[in-house]
Amino acid sequence: MSTKHIIHILSVLLIIVMHTVAAHQTPRAIALGDGISAIAGSGFGEALSKNPAGLFPDKSGCIIYYDEGFAIDGYESKGANFEFAVGKIGFGVFSYDNRAVLIESPGEETNTNGFCEKKAGIGFAIKNQKISYGVGIWNYAQNFHLFDSTQLSSISYVAADFGLQYLKEKMGIGIVVRGIPFSNSRGVDREVEYCLGLRMGKVNEIISTVDFTIAKNSIGEYGTIIHGGVESWLLPNLAVRIGLDYAGMFTAGIGVGKNKLQFDYAYKAHPAGRTHYLATSYRF
Repeated sequence: MSTKHIIHILSVLLIIVMHTVAAHQTPRAIALGDGISAIAGSGFGEALSKNPAGLFPDKSGCIIYYDEGFAIDGYESKGANFEFAVGKIGFGVFSYDNRAVLIESPGEETNTNGFCEKKAGIGFAIKNQKISYGVGIWNYAQNFHLFDSTQLSSISYVAADFGLQYLKEKMGIGIVVRGIPFSNSRGVDREVEYCLGLRMGKVNEIISTVDFTIAKNSIGEYGTIIHGGVESWLLPNLAVRIGLDYAGMFTAGIGVGKNKLQFDYAYKAHPAGRTHYLATSYRF
Protein backbone atom coordinates (compact mmCIF):
# COMPACT_ATOMS: atom_id res chain seq x y z
CA MET A 1 0.00 0.00 0.00
CA SER A 2 1.42 3.35 -1.02
CA THR A 3 2.03 6.28 1.30
CA LYS A 4 -0.74 8.16 -0.54
CA HIS A 5 -3.24 5.40 0.25
CA ILE A 6 -2.16 5.34 3.90
CA ILE A 7 -2.60 9.11 4.29
CA HIS A 8 -6.02 8.96 2.59
CA ILE A 9 -7.31 6.17 4.84
CA LEU A 10 -5.94 7.76 8.01
CA SER A 11 -7.48 11.12 7.05
CA VAL A 12 -10.95 9.64 6.46
CA LEU A 13 -10.87 7.56 9.64
CA LEU A 14 -9.65 10.59 11.63
CA ILE A 15 -12.61 12.61 10.36
CA ILE A 16 -14.94 9.81 11.45
CA VAL A 17 -13.33 9.59 14.89
CA MET A 18 -13.66 13.38 15.36
CA HIS A 19 -17.27 13.17 14.19
CA THR A 20 -18.07 10.56 16.85
CA VAL A 21 -16.37 12.16 19.86
CA ALA A 22 -19.76 13.54 20.87
CA ALA A 23 -21.52 10.39 19.68
CA HIS A 24 -24.94 9.13 20.70
CA GLN A 25 -26.89 12.18 19.57
CA THR A 26 -30.49 12.03 18.44
CA PRO A 27 -31.58 14.13 15.42
CA ARG A 28 -33.35 16.62 17.69
CA ALA A 29 -30.17 17.20 19.71
CA ILE A 30 -28.08 17.46 16.53
CA ALA A 31 -30.44 20.01 14.95
CA LEU A 32 -30.29 22.12 18.12
CA GLY A 33 -26.49 22.21 18.05
CA ASP A 34 -26.44 19.69 20.92
CA GLY A 35 -27.67 22.42 23.26
CA ILE A 36 -30.24 20.42 25.21
CA SER A 37 -28.81 20.19 28.74
CA ALA A 38 -31.55 22.53 30.06
CA ILE A 39 -34.44 20.65 28.42
CA ALA A 40 -36.43 17.92 30.15
CA GLY A 41 -36.69 14.56 28.44
CA SER A 42 -38.99 14.15 25.46
CA GLY A 43 -39.89 10.64 26.56
CA PHE A 44 -37.48 9.12 24.04
CA GLY A 45 -34.40 8.88 26.27
CA GLU A 46 -32.35 11.56 24.51
CA ALA A 47 -31.59 13.31 27.81
CA LEU A 48 -29.53 10.39 29.06
CA SER A 49 -26.41 11.36 27.10
CA LYS A 50 -26.78 15.13 27.59
CA ASN A 51 -28.18 15.63 31.08
CA PRO A 52 -29.50 12.62 33.01
CA ALA A 53 -31.44 15.00 35.27
CA GLY A 54 -33.94 15.31 32.38
CA LEU A 55 -35.07 11.67 32.64
CA PHE A 56 -38.58 12.30 33.95
CA PRO A 57 -40.97 12.16 30.97
CA ASP A 58 -44.73 12.48 31.20
CA LYS A 59 -44.94 9.46 28.91
CA SER A 60 -42.66 6.51 28.25
CA GLY A 61 -41.19 5.95 24.82
CA CYS A 62 -38.34 4.74 22.66
CA ILE A 63 -36.34 6.07 19.72
CA ILE A 64 -34.34 4.33 16.99
CA TYR A 65 -31.90 6.41 14.93
CA TYR A 66 -29.57 5.84 12.00
CA ASP A 67 -27.23 7.79 9.74
CA GLU A 68 -24.54 7.36 7.09
CA GLY A 69 -22.13 10.18 7.84
CA PHE A 70 -20.63 12.22 5.01
CA ALA A 71 -22.10 9.74 2.47
CA ILE A 72 -18.95 7.62 2.87
CA ASP A 73 -19.42 4.04 1.71
CA GLY A 74 -19.03 1.63 4.61
CA TYR A 75 -19.71 4.20 7.33
CA GLU A 76 -22.84 4.00 9.48
CA SER A 77 -24.04 4.69 12.99
CA LYS A 78 -27.17 3.45 14.70
CA GLY A 79 -28.65 3.44 18.16
CA ALA A 80 -31.72 3.06 20.33
CA ASN A 81 -32.93 4.76 23.52
CA PHE A 82 -35.73 3.81 25.91
CA GLU A 83 -37.19 5.97 28.69
CA PHE A 84 -39.96 5.50 31.24
CA ALA A 85 -41.10 7.05 34.51
CA VAL A 86 -42.66 5.83 37.74
CA GLY A 87 -44.05 8.70 39.77
CA LYS A 88 -41.27 11.27 40.16
CA ILE A 89 -38.50 8.87 39.20
CA GLY A 90 -37.36 8.53 35.59
CA PHE A 91 -35.25 5.77 34.03
CA GLY A 92 -33.42 5.47 30.73
CA VAL A 93 -31.24 3.02 28.80
CA PHE A 94 -29.40 3.37 25.50
CA SER A 95 -27.19 1.47 23.09
CA TYR A 96 -25.10 3.03 20.31
CA ASP A 97 -22.99 1.45 17.56
CA ASN A 98 -20.82 3.37 15.12
CA ARG A 99 -18.49 1.82 12.57
CA ALA A 100 -16.61 2.48 9.34
CA VAL A 101 -15.08 -0.06 6.97
CA LEU A 102 -12.88 1.28 4.18
CA ILE A 103 -11.60 -1.18 1.58
CA GLU A 104 -8.54 -0.40 -0.49
CA SER A 105 -7.47 -2.60 -3.44
CA PRO A 106 -4.06 -1.49 -4.70
CA GLY A 107 -3.26 -3.89 -7.53
CA GLU A 108 -4.52 -7.37 -6.64
CA GLU A 109 -4.15 -6.92 -2.89
CA THR A 110 -7.21 -6.05 -0.80
CA ASN A 111 -6.85 -4.36 2.58
CA THR A 112 -9.69 -3.80 5.02
CA ASN A 113 -9.38 -0.79 7.31
CA GLY A 114 -11.90 0.09 9.94
CA PHE A 115 -13.05 1.95 13.00
CA CYS A 116 -15.66 0.72 15.48
CA GLU A 117 -17.08 2.27 18.63
CA LYS A 118 -19.82 1.08 20.92
CA LYS A 119 -21.47 2.83 23.82
CA ALA A 120 -24.21 1.66 26.18
CA GLY A 121 -25.55 2.99 29.45
CA ILE A 122 -28.30 3.37 32.01
CA GLY A 123 -29.51 6.29 34.11
CA PHE A 124 -32.16 7.58 36.46
CA ALA A 125 -33.42 10.90 37.78
CA ILE A 126 -35.45 12.14 40.73
CA LYS A 127 -37.72 15.15 40.44
CA ASN A 128 -38.57 17.40 43.38
CA GLN A 129 -40.94 20.17 42.30
CA LYS A 130 -38.93 22.34 39.87
CA ILE A 131 -35.54 20.71 40.58
CA SER A 132 -34.34 17.32 39.36
CA TYR A 133 -31.17 15.32 39.88
CA GLY A 134 -29.84 12.54 37.70
CA VAL A 135 -26.96 10.14 37.14
CA GLY A 136 -25.96 8.06 34.14
CA ILE A 137 -23.39 5.26 33.96
CA TRP A 138 -22.05 4.10 30.62
CA ASN A 139 -19.44 1.92 28.99
CA TYR A 140 -17.45 2.99 25.94
CA ALA A 141 -15.30 0.78 23.70
CA GLN A 142 -13.35 1.69 20.56
CA ASN A 143 -11.21 -0.28 18.12
CA PHE A 144 -9.13 1.10 15.27
CA HIS A 145 -7.85 -1.31 12.59
CA LEU A 146 -5.60 -0.61 9.64
CA PHE A 147 -3.83 -2.67 7.00
CA ASP A 148 -5.75 -5.92 6.74
CA SER A 149 -7.26 -5.72 10.25
CA THR A 150 -4.02 -5.04 12.09
CA GLN A 151 -5.19 -3.41 15.32
CA LEU A 152 -3.70 0.02 15.87
CA SER A 153 -5.47 0.98 19.08
CA SER A 154 -8.08 -0.18 21.53
CA ILE A 155 -9.95 1.94 24.09
CA SER A 156 -12.33 0.83 26.81
CA TYR A 157 -13.64 2.53 29.93
CA VAL A 158 -16.65 3.07 32.19
CA ALA A 159 -17.68 6.59 33.19
CA ALA A 160 -20.51 8.45 34.91
CA ASP A 161 -22.43 11.67 34.25
CA PHE A 162 -24.11 13.77 36.93
CA GLY A 163 -26.71 16.40 36.17
CA LEU A 164 -29.02 18.94 37.76
CA GLN A 165 -31.89 20.92 36.29
CA TYR A 166 -34.02 23.80 37.50
CA LEU A 167 -37.00 24.07 35.18
CA LYS A 168 -39.92 26.47 34.97
CA GLU A 169 -42.50 26.77 32.22
CA LYS A 170 -40.64 29.44 30.25
CA MET A 171 -37.05 29.02 31.37
CA GLY A 172 -34.60 26.38 32.49
CA ILE A 173 -31.06 25.89 33.78
CA GLY A 174 -29.04 22.72 33.42
CA ILE A 175 -25.68 21.76 34.93
CA VAL A 176 -23.80 18.64 33.87
CA VAL A 177 -20.50 16.96 34.71
CA ARG A 178 -19.72 14.35 32.03
CA GLY A 179 -17.23 11.51 31.80
CA ILE A 180 -16.24 11.06 35.45
CA PRO A 181 -14.02 7.92 35.51
CA PHE A 182 -15.90 5.01 37.06
CA SER A 183 -13.29 2.35 36.38
CA ASN A 184 -9.70 2.13 35.19
CA SER A 185 -9.50 3.21 31.55
CA ARG A 186 -7.65 1.09 29.00
CA GLY A 187 -5.86 2.98 26.26
CA VAL A 188 -7.06 6.50 27.09
CA ASP A 189 -6.91 9.21 29.72
CA ARG A 190 -10.54 10.22 30.05
CA GLU A 191 -11.10 13.96 30.47
CA VAL A 192 -14.07 15.33 32.39
CA GLU A 193 -16.36 17.88 30.71
CA TYR A 194 -18.47 20.55 32.40
CA CYS A 195 -21.56 22.15 30.93
CA LEU A 196 -23.94 24.95 31.83
CA GLY A 197 -27.12 25.14 29.75
CA LEU A 198 -29.85 27.79 29.50
CA ARG A 199 -33.31 27.61 27.96
CA MET A 200 -35.76 30.43 27.27
CA GLY A 201 -39.32 29.87 26.08
CA LYS A 202 -41.95 27.19 26.52
CA VAL A 203 -41.17 23.64 25.41
CA ASN A 204 -43.41 22.36 22.57
CA GLU A 205 -44.06 25.95 21.49
CA ILE A 206 -40.86 27.92 20.85
CA ILE A 207 -37.55 27.76 22.73
CA SER A 208 -33.99 29.01 22.35
CA THR A 209 -31.13 27.16 24.03
CA VAL A 210 -27.44 27.78 24.60
CA ASP A 211 -24.86 25.51 26.22
CA PHE A 212 -21.44 26.51 27.53
CA THR A 213 -19.27 23.39 27.51
CA ILE A 214 -15.83 23.43 29.15
CA ALA A 215 -13.57 20.69 27.77
CA LYS A 216 -9.96 20.06 26.81
CA ASN A 217 -8.96 20.77 23.23
CA SER A 218 -6.53 18.90 20.98
CA ILE A 219 -3.50 20.46 22.69
CA GLY A 220 -4.68 19.55 26.19
CA GLU A 221 -5.91 22.94 27.33
CA TYR A 222 -9.38 23.66 28.70
CA GLY A 223 -11.57 25.97 26.67
CA THR A 224 -15.21 27.03 26.52
CA ILE A 225 -17.39 26.01 23.58
CA ILE A 226 -20.67 27.83 22.98
CA HIS A 227 -23.38 25.97 21.05
CA GLY A 228 -27.17 25.77 20.91
CA GLY A 229 -30.22 26.39 18.77
CA VAL A 230 -33.88 27.30 18.34
CA GLU A 231 -36.92 25.02 18.11
CA SER A 232 -40.37 26.16 17.02
CA TRP A 233 -43.53 24.07 16.79
CA LEU A 234 -45.34 25.71 13.87
CA LEU A 235 -48.20 23.25 14.23
CA PRO A 236 -49.06 20.79 17.04
CA ASN A 237 -47.35 18.04 15.01
CA LEU A 238 -44.63 19.96 13.13
CA ALA A 239 -41.40 21.40 14.55
CA VAL A 240 -38.49 23.16 12.83
CA ARG A 241 -35.03 23.46 14.37
CA ILE A 242 -31.77 25.29 13.64
CA GLY A 243 -28.51 25.57 15.54
CA LEU A 244 -24.73 25.89 15.71
CA ASP A 245 -22.80 22.88 17.02
CA TYR A 246 -19.50 22.41 18.89
CA ALA A 247 -17.47 23.22 15.78
CA GLY A 248 -19.54 26.29 14.92
CA MET A 249 -21.14 24.46 11.99
CA PHE A 250 -24.74 25.03 10.90
CA THR A 251 -27.37 22.43 11.84
CA ALA A 252 -31.08 22.17 11.02
CA GLY A 253 -33.94 19.71 11.24
CA ILE A 254 -37.64 19.00 11.48
CA GLY A 255 -39.89 16.84 13.61
CA VAL A 256 -43.23 15.43 12.49
CA GLY A 257 -45.65 13.67 14.83
CA LYS A 258 -48.72 11.54 14.23
CA ASN A 259 -50.59 10.00 17.17
CA LYS A 260 -47.92 8.07 19.13
CA LEU A 261 -45.33 8.14 16.35
CA GLN A 262 -42.78 10.86 15.67
CA PHE A 263 -40.21 11.20 12.90
CA ASP A 264 -37.15 13.45 13.24
CA TYR A 265 -34.66 14.55 10.62
CA ALA A 266 -31.46 16.55 11.06
CA TYR A 267 -28.93 18.03 8.65
CA LYS A 268 -25.40 18.94 9.62
CA ALA A 269 -22.86 20.87 7.58
CA HIS A 270 -19.27 19.70 7.82
CA PRO A 271 -16.06 20.37 5.86
CA ALA A 272 -15.82 16.63 5.12
CA GLY A 273 -19.34 16.40 3.73
CA ARG A 274 -23.00 16.96 4.49
CA THR A 275 -24.60 14.50 6.89
CA HIS A 276 -28.24 13.49 7.28
CA TYR A 277 -29.77 11.88 10.38
CA LEU A 278 -33.07 10.05 10.76
CA ALA A 279 -34.97 8.74 13.77
CA THR A 280 -38.30 7.06 14.46
CA SER A 281 -39.85 7.43 17.91
CA TYR A 282 -42.83 5.85 19.63
CA ARG A 283 -44.61 6.89 22.83
CA PHE A 284 -46.31 4.21 24.90
